[in-house]
Amino acid sequence: TEILKSLEPFAANPREATIPSPHEDTFGWIWTEKKHNFVNWLEKSHNGVYWITGRPGSGKSTLMKFIVNDERTQKCIATEAGVLAYKLLCYYFYDMSELSTPQERSLDGLLHYILYQLLSSFPNLQRKISNLFTQQVLPRCCGTSGNLTSPWSLEHLKDSLMKISEQKYVHGRICLFVDGFDECQGDSGQTLGFVLSWLGKMQASGLKVKICIASRYIHDIMGRLKPSLQRPSLELHEWTRDDIQKYVQDHLNDAVRRSISLSSKSHRIFGDQLVSNIVGNAEGVFIWAKLVVADLESGLEECQEESQLQSRLKALPPELENLYEHIISEIPVRDLHAVFKYFRLLLRAPG
Repeated sequence: TEILKSLEPFAANPREATIPSPHEDTFGWIWTEKKHNFVNWLEKSHNGVYWITGRPGSGKSTLMKFIVNDERTQKCIATEAGVLAYKLLCYYFYDMSELSTPQERSLDGLLHYILYQLLSSFPNLQRKISNLFTQQVLPRCCGTSGNLTSPWSLEHLKDSLMKISEQKYVHGRICLFVDGFDECQGDSGQTLGFVLSWLGKMQASGLKVKICIASRYIHDIMGRLKPSLQRPSLELHEWTRDDIQKYVQDHLNDAVRRSISLSSKSHRIFGDQLVSNIVGNAEGVFIWAKLVVADLESGLEECQEESQLQSRLKALPPELENLYEHIISEIPVRDLHAVFKYFRLLLRAPG
């Protein structure tokens, strides 16, 4: 339809392809542990919002990708929906300078995505906004083929979603995952306020919506998503110690065995010490552990001995931002331009 055609070019969300997949056999606790109440919220609860938060680099985006692509998520949503139609949606905010589009870091992008997905999944909803589209949006479409600007203003999108919340004739269940809410430009408190207001109104419509939001600790977001009995949540860095340990063990133990002249027992003892130190210092920040492992693997390739590797580990800053600076400072000046160029290409690459 004309409505969908006008929305489609601005409803894409390519960010997921750039998020790394989780390490093998990690994040399984999201399905087995009961303390965080995620499965209960997904399958049985009528509470509208679940909040996944955590320190920068703790793996929130990777966890969201894992959940959304796991078949158990679909089964849980289907259980709650019963005989009703259901839809799983996922949107990733991404604020990374020229590596992301304006749509990926704005409320406009999220609302384009939600509206397009709702109207394409439940076509009968289109009649609810047909007058608004014909009178206000369609005139702005004239001659805009190939235009980079959407004919839908932010107010058009908000009004359309609010009109949909008034309908009673289309029934179903929507489960929406929104990652990186803290990366949405503008007033994140007001942005979240609109989303929560719309969510509340949808509970009285034929389409019931629940939303899982992932974000860092941001004051405006915390004020609206403060955990309570009515609003379940989890702090990711408190749950990833075993996952980080498995990642470090899988990468370092074989490398230590290949590179250092020790007995098999000494290999195991030294490897265990190294793993324990890294896991403890990571404090749930997965990317810190990944960077440290990569640095130590480099040391092993240079045939550094046990004492040198321990010194190398001690020299690495415990804070993620300082670790980035340390890694960059170790790069020879003559190689910096090539390294940054490669890094930019790496960030753009899928997978």
